[in-house]
Amino acid sequence: MLESFLVYLVFFYIVRHRKIFCLFLVFSFLSLFAARVFADAEAVAIRIGKHQEFIRIVFSVSEDYVRNAVVKHAGNAAVINFPSNVNISYSGKEPIKNGSFSAEGISIEVKGNICTLNFKRLGRINVFRLSSPSRIVVDAYPERGSAPEEASDISPSSFVLDPGHGGYDYGIRGKSFIEKDFVLSFVKELSNSFEKKGKKVLITRKGDYVLSLKERTRLAGQKNPDMFISVHVSSKNEFSAYSAPQDKGDVNIVNAMLTAVKKEFKINTRHERLPIALLLDVNTNALLIELPNPDEFYYDKKSKEKLINIILNGLSAFISKEGSKDAER
Repeated sequence: MLESFLVYLVFFYIVRHRKIFCLFLVFSFLSLFAARVFADAEAVAIRIGKHQEFIRIVFSVSEDYVRNAVVKHAGNAAVINFPSNVNISYSGKEPIKNGSFSAEGISIEVKGNICTLNFKRLGRINVFRLSSPSRIVVDAYPERGSAPEEASDISPSSFVLDPGHGGYDYGIRGKSFIEKDFVLSFVKELSNSFEKKGKKVLITRKGDYVLSLKERTRLAGQKNPDMFISVHVSSKNEFSAYSAPQDKGDVNIVNAMLTAVKKEFKINTRHERLPIALLLDVNTNALLIELPNPDEFYYDKKSKEKLINIILNGLSAFISKEGSKDAER
């Protein structure tokens, strides 16, 4: 009896308020439709960092999108064609599925599954697909002879210095040194020299403790530096530099640094490309250097200062020249 009475009341209300009920149905349908559309869209967060020679745009997105997105250079634009619709968010603002906004001098348009980055003068782009965390990195270089947009706002060169090993991970144990302690001391001196030159520096490990590869690359990613340098010790009396296979930096500059070391100290040097996680997963130019073995190389104050200056000058040139040789090829 009660159920019948309630049904009668609902029916009576619908008849008496047909317009309100119809509007309610339309509103409910549109809300469900909008929720479905946005639920089917991939959430993508953008970070933008300005470097001396290029602007870096990082898309934090799922691994499937990293693998299947198509990135093209079209005139003064970089076009990212994702596998399906995306919601683009920047700097904590409301995500955009269809629309446009400006950030750091770049006009960013979003339409369904396509994101277009519009620049004033775009010469070329480099694209990297990285994991842990998964992301697409687009390095946009201006036309030859032109400076990056708002070049005057670019901050000084910045570095993340990474002393290898730490804690229970001793590294090499020599007669007169332990690698984890030696590289930490050397990196602190290197950092002081960099800061005196006006460089911004972050040290990943400031004490004797374990730091995983993921933690090291995460710290580097948070600061978005111009350069990541991981410092280790060689098992020999030689100076070595390792870079990632896809690194587009100026190899001649690295070779010049090695040549300076060889000329000054009369020791062997080498440069190799290695597909290791510490170099591949860092979202910037990255080098792993091995210092000469302290059991075979004399690290007095003078020799240490010379070695630090050679590294500093070489890496500063590496940053300022990065990309120029590729543009000429």
